[in-house]
Amino acid sequence: MRSKLLRAFADFKYKRALARVALPDTSPMPDLKAVLPADWAELPPQTRRAFTYDFRREMGPAHPLSRLKTSGVVVATAKASDDVLLWDSAQKDIFYLVHLTWSGKPDYRGEIYPLWSEVVFDAIAQRLAD
Repeated sequence: MRSKLLRAFADFKYKRALARVALPDTSPMPDLKAVLPADWAELPPQTRRAFTYDFRREMGPAHPLSRLKTSGVVVATAKASDDVLLWDSAQKDIFYLVHLTWSGKPDYRGEIYPLWSEVVFDAIAQRLAD
């Protein structure tokens, strides 16, 4: 019974925090449907909110992508791995391929993990197919 209560409380806290996640406007984002490989899926808005929340929880202050905590939005995910595609709303055509750890907190090697690489929109199809 106690574990059910603890789990319910943790779920409540997660949903409450998730509701407060503000996402930048994604309307100027380039159309991903034409460039995403078949083993990737573009995320609907509510799912973007959840993935972006988890991305923000994993970014430590020393990580190079920590500057994207307010302008970054997770817009797609790989179906077969923990990789996500993060869009930088401040730079419009810049995306980042990020490997989330799903730990819910910054890694103690916060300047290294999660692993990431920058991808320009025109190169997404080729980069994600590799």
